[in-house]
Amino acid sequence: MENKYIKIFEDCQIVLGTNQAIICDLTRKKVLNMSKHGLEILLDSDRKLVSYFYNQFPNKETGEQIIKHLLDNEIVFLCDTKEELTSFPKFSSSYQKPSNILSHMIVDIGNLIWEAHLFETFIDAGTRHLQLRVSESHHLSQIDSILAFTKESAFKSFEIVVPHAIVNDDLIRKWYGINGRLKLIFLLGSGEFSKSFNEDKVMKINVKYDYCDLFDPIIPTSSSTFIVNHLFFVEASHKNIFYNGKVFISTEGKVKKSCFEEKSYGIVNRDFRIQGFINHPEVKKLWNTSKDDLQTCKDCEFRYICPDERLPQPSMNGNNLVMKELCNYDPYTGKWTFN
Repeated sequence: MENKYIKIFEDCQIVLGTNQAIICDLTRKKVLNMSKHGLEILLDSDRKLVSYFYNQFPNKETGEQIIKHLLDNEIVFLCDTKEELTSFPKFSSSYQKPSNILSHMIVDIGNLIWEAHLFETFIDAGTRHLQLRVSESHHLSQIDSILAFTKESAFKSFEIVVPHAIVNDDLIRKWYGINGRLKLIFLLGSGEFSKSFNEDKVMKINVKYDYCDLFDPIIPTSSSTFIVNHLFFVEASHKNIFYNGKVFISTEGKVKKSCFEEKSYGIVNRDFRIQGFINHPEVKKLWNTSKDDLQTCKDCEFRYICPDERLPQPSMNGNNLVMKELCNYDPYTGKWTFN
């Protein structure tokens, strides 16, 4: 074995934090924890002899144990010759999505009465996913009408975010009957953590329960909330994975880059044109801000698989971007708040 060459599977991406490190298996959609020192040695040993890998440890037995662990978990494989290593394509980390595409529209239902024509400028800009958020029961009827007049639109999927207390199963079935492209409903304040079910084989819809409040950003509470796949990983390495390509519309029809800030970039009406929002420097900056650009987040080994909704803001001295709300995970100690 010592004369064979180590090759890391290309879909197994190693991410180093300040004190911790992980392997993201993007095909199996799972995370493998290992010591940072061990993974640094593995990165250095990629495409080199197994004997070189063994020599990086105090004793050969340690290296043998680690190699066995990596082979058993299909993180690495061995090649007989150096030429064989060139047969495998390298991982593509390039991000292909056009920067002027608006993919997601999040609407807080309230005082503004939505009509079909108000969605046209967003659809023309490439928006294909619509999320409707309601906090009060007397606005629920608007969901019925929006689902109805967007049924034949270019929107590919619909989501509804609503307090658990103001809906019931019959209402959910009614919404799905109006528009079969309704894919996901978040029921907030239910007293349960993210419990998904698909009990109705006819209704192809996912309903999730969550503790969180409509007006608070969702911050991961454990590793089970991470999203591990190729598309998410690549986008998160280049962009703000939560805000990129999204527009938020307030209850008054104000167009925002985040629902967690006051500033708006226009009002939804017949004359509103979305290109001014998409091309605004502040919007572009937010979309292009990855976790590698954020204090603390850049030191975290989970930064490319974390669906964090917090809004990046300037630090006190204005020199850095930070998250004002504390994360539930400390990358310097490797501990979760809830553990």
